[in-house]
Amino acid sequence: MTSMPSRFKLLAAVVLMLGLSACASTARQEEEARLAAQAAEEQRLAAEAERARQEQLLAEQRAREEEARRQQEERARAEAEARAREEQARAEALARQEREAAERRAAEQRRAAERARQIAEQQARVAELQARIAANNAKAAAMDSANAALRQAVALSEELVQLLDAEQGKYADVDPATGQPSTPLATDRIEQLTAEIERLRAQAAAATAQASAQP
Repeated sequence: MTSMPSRFKLLAAVVLMLGLSACASTARQEEEARLAAQAAEEQRLAAEAERARQEQLLAEQRAREEEARRQQEERARAEAEARAREEQARAEALARQEREAAERRAAEQRRAAERARQIAEQQARVAELQARIAANNAKAAAMDSANAALRQAVALSEELVQLLDAEQGKYADVDPATGQPSTPLATDRIEQLTAEIERLRAQAAAATAQASAQP
């Protein structure tokens, strides 16, 4: 039979082994718990890092979208301003063209009015000259008529002088019985010439008076 001390030793050994086994099991559990906690922390940190990365990506995406929107708005505003400037430039050009056209029309109207005035003045001058020409022609015609009458009167007067001179010579041979020239006197011709000369003188005087009455 086994003695009591040996049993105590065996029991002590068993207890010690059980204690050691329990300690080892506790240590393993603690290590596993630590590792699990570490893994969980790493997962949490990884998740937070991923979330932060996603948030950063989202923020960058939003920033890019905002920048794109801003650039698009800037381009739209620049295009609108450019269109507004073009519209203003076209409006100003159109207004300038209309103003220049109005000025040209006004200038042409002034030139047309000036030409009409000059034409009216020239027409008035032509009418005046025509009237003067007509008056001069009438005056010249009257003077021509007067001069023609005077030339005829002069010619007839010269003829009358020659006739009277010839008649005077007839008195060199007088008929003693009658006291008249032997050659008949040309009394009718003398009277005819005298009357014609007086008529021509009156005609010349009337033509001269008509010419003098012309302006």
